[in-house]
Amino acid sequence: MARLLVVDDDANIRFLLQEELTLAGYSVQSAADGPAGLEAAELDPPDLVILDIKMPGMGGLEVLRRLKQTRPNLPVLLFTAFGDFKDEARALGADGYLVKSFDLAALADSVRKTLAEASRRLTSPPRSA
Repeated sequence: MARLLVVDDDANIRFLLQEELTLAGYSVQSAADGPAGLEAAELDPPDLVILDIKMPGMGGLEVLRRLKQTRPNLPVLLFTAFGDFKDEARALGADGYLVKSFDLAALADSVRKTLAEASRRLTSPPRSA
């Protein structure tokens, strides 16, 4: 069972995502802000992180940058109400960018696809030059 970490300052969003993704078959932990998310990722490394961008204190893009410094292969999906950070998120190594909506099927589908792609990257032999 893949382990997910949801980092979002909105308690209702964290609860909703935890419930929906648990029903989809994932083990889900959550954190209420950037520093707590980084600590959770360090103490119990997840298979994938779902990250909000706009959070007080340390924003999601900074969390993304720090996560990728320590675990460059860790898949990270940004799940945010703001659609204007997509290019910056990709440049920092985000594996996906979804604008929040009430249709959580798209999020669950993106989690599944991103985990499958990450697994393929880790198990595929390197290409020869």
